[in-house]
Amino acid sequence: MLLEGSGCGYLPMERENLAATMEVNTPGDLKESFNVNSREAQNKWPDLVDFKATCIDYFDRMVKLAFIIMRIFALALNLPTDYFDEYITPPNAVLRLLNYPALEGSPLPQQLRSGEHTDYGTLTIVRPDSSGLQVYNRSAQWIDVKAPIDSFVLLFTIFWSYVIFEFLNMKLYVVLVCTFHSILDSFANGLIDSVSQLDLSFRENELK
Repeated sequence: MLLEGSGCGYLPMERENLAATMEVNTPGDLKESFNVNSREAQNKWPDLVDFKATCIDYFDRMVKLAFIIMRIFALALNLPTDYFDEYITPPNAVLRLLNYPALEGSPLPQQLRSGEHTDYGTLTIVRPDSSGLQVYNRSAQWIDVKAPIDSFVLLFTIFWSYVIFEFLNMKLYVVLVCTFHSILDSFANGLIDSVSQLDLSFRENELK
């Protein structure tokens, strides 16, 4: 059910290896995903009642939230509120429904739910349903993300390094820094917990 070449549709366990984007050779990620693109023609939908309508409704709400966040960023950089609007209209976005099911055996050496990586695009909005998400801080330490129930986690991407240094000619990298992160296996009493997650990668159109 994967539309080849688009990354849309269903991706099975170990199909993706995000650590490879950092030139790190590890086994495939222990997760499965369903990916939806803002370009409807690229999407591949299963024959499930209300699934498509529910995904599109959630997608639309997340895009609206992403626009609000981009406007907050503009204000933080002392720019007009709508400064980034033209670069993200129409939105070039991907909604990923991620599932980290319980495993029957132990993972391979260096195998994670989601390998260490930074996201592409402009920003990522994540809703973690349970533990496992870790981020790499300025002290070179991996720390657990303990998000409140029904909250979202915002991850910066490498895009902001380009915007701040090249496009805006500013030096605010200490404020907006790209987030290096991963999803670990959660062990509780010898068992690997099941984890589900929704995230939206909101990718910028070409800057002029």
